[in-house]
Amino acid sequence: MTKATNSLSMKMQNQKMLLNIIRNEHTSRAQIAAKTGLTKAAVTLLVEELIASGLIKEVESDYSGVGRRPILLEINTDFYYSIGVNITRNHCTLGIINLGGEVLKEQTFATKELSPELVIKEIISRVNILTKSLRIKKEQLLGIGVTTPGPVDYKTNTILSPPNFVCWHGFNLNVIGEKLSLPLRTENIANAFALGEKYFGNQKASDNFITVLVDEGIGSGIITDGKIHRGGSGLGNELGHISIDYNGKPCSCGNTGCLERYASIPCLLQNTGINSWKEVVDKNLTDIMETEARYLSAALISAINLFDFKTIVLGGDLSYKGELFAQKLFDKLQNKNITKSKILVIPGDLESEVLIAGTLVIDSFFGIQ
Repeated sequence: MTKATNSLSMKMQNQKMLLNIIRNEHTSRAQIAAKTGLTKAAVTLLVEELIASGLIKEVESDYSGVGRRPILLEINTDFYYSIGVNITRNHCTLGIINLGGEVLKEQTFATKELSPELVIKEIISRVNILTKSLRIKKEQLLGIGVTTPGPVDYKTNTILSPPNFVCWHGFNLNVIGEKLSLPLRTENIANAFALGEKYFGNQKASDNFITVLVDEGIGSGIITDGKIHRGGSGLGNELGHISIDYNGKPCSCGNTGCLERYASIPCLLQNTGINSWKEVVDKNLTDIMETEARYLSAALISAINLFDFKTIVLGGDLSYKGELFAQKLFDKLQNKNITKSKILVIPGDLESEVLIAGTLVIDSFFGIQ
């Protein structure tokens, strides 16, 4: 049972605790009290304040038994909104989501020929047009979530040195928040994907799992105790730079034999005549799938033994018709971890870049520190 304190100094934390319970499922005041350890009187007071603010509302349950239907509580998902922006090497996707993770509108434009300054200018213009078209008031916007390739300094909102992203190296994204007068939060796409799975994907009930994104590179997001695992400098989670061959290919990071030099899609498909992972799957090229599973499993076993994950969520190119590859990777991992516990491997179910980026702001609002 989750425990809470009734002290006034913890009021905000207790409100967030209530909101997270209500966000995950329609629930009653009595159920909240049972789950949190708060008194019924304390729950009633907090709930009434949240109802008065408009952030939550009462709904009748679909109970069909004898007596009065219980009154349940749910989030007013259109009370606040979040802006999501994903900047990649070739395009930028932006849009707006509500508290329930619904993407209201999104747009994409090419970035390959644009300078960072012109990309930022276009983002600001399009965000202003979108919010106006949806008639969203400024006070309803919680902030902006921006995702880019990593590494990213999430504390200063600065893009550091992602491969093949040179024109953005050292670029500080705070300018977007300043121009729009909104709070801004930045993460690499892999960390944001992990948060998205926790809030709106298939990992709502899990507080410990790893997401693996494989496309031009390899990124990973690690969730422990419901939060992003950061490491000492905040730049951890680099599964792609675990060495799987200490006599292997040199990597731009300075190491040798890094997973990314073998299992990223361009490296995997080099000299095969195949142009994309989609083609691999559609043509059922099992030899290539087996090779990818072998490479990934070599690095993932180390991560599993370190963090004791029970679930691996596949994203990026590997999520395309991902059940077949998930099974192949599962077969490679099973019984190789030191605890011999069963590992679940599943494709992620989040496709919207806007939802993934916008979740960063949702997490800032709902997240319990």
